[in-house]
Amino acid sequence: LEDVYRAIDHYTAILDDDASDPQALAELDRIYAKQQMWPELLDVIDKRALLATNARDRADLAYRAARLVETEMSDPDAAIPRYGAVLGVLAAHEAGRAALEALMTHDDHVEAVAPILERVYRADREAPGLIRVYERRLAIPDRDPAARRADWEALAGVRESIANQPAQAFVVWGRALADTPDDADLLVPLQRLAESQNLWRELAALLDERFTEAADPLPPDVEQAYAMRLGQVAEDRLTDLELAARAFDRASYGPEPRPALAALERV
Repeated sequence: LEDVYRAIDHYTAILDDDASDPQALAELDRIYAKQQMWPELLDVIDKRALLATNARDRADLAYRAARLVETEMSDPDAAIPRYGAVLGVLAAHEAGRAALEALMTHDDHVEAVAPILERVYRADREAPGLIRVYERRLAIPDRDPAARRADWEALAGVRESIANQPAQAFVVWGRALADTPDDADLLVPLQRLAESQNLWRELAALLDERFTEAADPLPPDVEQAYAMRLGQVAEDRLTDLELAARAFDRASYGPEPRPALAALERV
């Protein structure tokens, strides 16, 4: 043990004269790691990362430091921004990405990790990664409704524009409607995608589910809006006059019955 401390004193003295001496830093790195002197090791790794001359070496050392903080020092909260810094140096660092993905599986870390991965994956237009981020955030219960709405929109956007899966984007908007059934504004993207992808039967099924599967009664104006839209889809796109009549009949009990009654006479 005396030899260890003499060696530490020796290399520390060298660093007092030249704080960037690579051999002294490497030797202290080795000694501190072997002796499990974690705070001292972290300080040395941080210094070596700052002195690294290329992005790969700097990222690898920063990753070692982050991993040390997470595992040996048992502080994942402090490790998260360190992993983010790794990806700031080298966005393609696979171990850094994997560490954050693993942390994101824990509910307590989702809010801290998700923006880091979202930024990296969006810069690369990496659809699978973005989908994992938004799905993970949406799996967290009791989040702010506005934040959930933004995540539904982002997820649908990734499916439609980056992954080129407009039909899957329709599915996402349908899930959003089931999540917040009183948000009639969700009909806008659903209608647009039904038009472009010929998903009228699927749209009709989504709207019909709002009447049969809703846990709580819908506001009268929202229920009427859904019923009128279902009736229009059934009449104009599906030529299902029986379904249209049922929908318009439901809409006729809403706060503005005249359009529904006129449609009922028509069908």
